[in-house]
Amino acid sequence: MKYTGIGIIGAGEMAQNFHLPILQNLQDVKILSICDRLLSKANIIAEKFNIPYVCESLSEMLAIEELEAVFILTPTDLHSKFALECIKSKKHIFIEKPIAKNYEDAKLISDSAELNKVKCMIGMSQRFRQDAKMMKYYVQNGDLGEVFYIKAGWAQKKHNQIWKDNKDKSGGGVLMDLGLSLIDSILWVFNYQEVKSVVANNFSRTNSDMEDISVGTILFKNGAVATLECSWSLFTSMTNYYFNVYGQEGSAMVNPLQLYKRNGDLLQPQANTDKINNLNLHKKSYESEIKHFINAVRGLGPVISSANEALEAIRVLDAFYISSNEKREVFL
Repeated sequence: MKYTGIGIIGAGEMAQNFHLPILQNLQDVKILSICDRLLSKANIIAEKFNIPYVCESLSEMLAIEELEAVFILTPTDLHSKFALECIKSKKHIFIEKPIAKNYEDAKLISDSAELNKVKCMIGMSQRFRQDAKMMKYYVQNGDLGEVFYIKAGWAQKKHNQIWKDNKDKSGGGVLMDLGLSLIDSILWVFNYQEVKSVVANNFSRTNSDMEDISVGTILFKNGAVATLECSWSLFTSMTNYYFNVYGQEGSAMVNPLQLYKRNGDLLQPQANTDKINNLNLHKKSYESEIKHFINAVRGLGPVISSANEALEAIRVLDAFYISSNEKREVFL
C-alpha cells in the first residue's frame, strides 16, 4: 500500500508533543526523516518515533526519493528560507504558524508555491477546533444574520521557548504568537471581507524589546468591527480564550460553544462544555489540521489555511505593529 512520505525539520516542543505523535498514528503515512540543528536531539527523537533517516541539512532530506511533503517546525526566522528550498524541490509544505516574520517574506512563499504548484498550508489550529468549525457554520448558514462585530481574546502564559525571547528569530512578541491566530480566525469568520484600517496598542511589561500585551481594533470596509486582546502577562488562574461573534439575528461564542438565536425576546442557547484548556480538545484540533494537510497532499481536497490566506493575516498583523509604533490609525 502506498504511503505519504513526510519529513520533519525542527524537533522542538511542538514537534514532539503534537506533530510527531499524530503523524505516527496516521495510516498510510510514514515519517521518513528528521532534521534539527541539534543532531544529538534529532537522533534521540528518530529512535523514539522509528524515523529511518536523520539528516544534517534540509538539502539532504530533500534528496530522499520517497519524500512528498515537509513539516517546517522551526523558529520563525527560518521559515522563509526552508519553505522556498522545499518549494524549489517541488515538495509540499506545512508551516507551523506564522508563515514568516513579515509580509514580504510571506509573499515570497505564497507566490513561489503558486508558481511551482506546490501545496502550502499554514498551521492555524484554532480554525480546526470543533467549536470554531460549528461557529463558522452558524455564520455561513445565516443563523446570526449579518455579522457586524467580533470580540476575541487570548491570555496565556508564554511557552518556555528561548528563541521566542529573540525578536530577530520570532518576529515579534505576543501579537505574533497569539494575536496572529486571533486575526486569522477573525478574517476567516468574516469570509475575508476587505479591511479598511487598524488601530493597535502594544505594551511591554516584562520585556522592553517585545510586547507581552496587545490590544487592537480592525475596521472593515462594510462597516463591521473586530476587537482583540492578547497577553502573556495579564495574569489569570488559567488560560483564557474567547471568541464572540455578534450578528443582527443572534450571536455565537466558543469555549464553550453557544448559539443565541433571537425568537421574539427569547434567547435560545446551544452549549458545549469543552474548554480551550482541555488538552484533548487542543490535540484534536492539531490532529484535524494535520489530517487535512495529508489529504490535500494526496489530492483528496483543497488546502485550508492556505499561504494566500496567511498573507492577508500577516498584512493586518504588520499594520498592527505600525499602528502601535507610530501611535496612529493605519489604513490598508
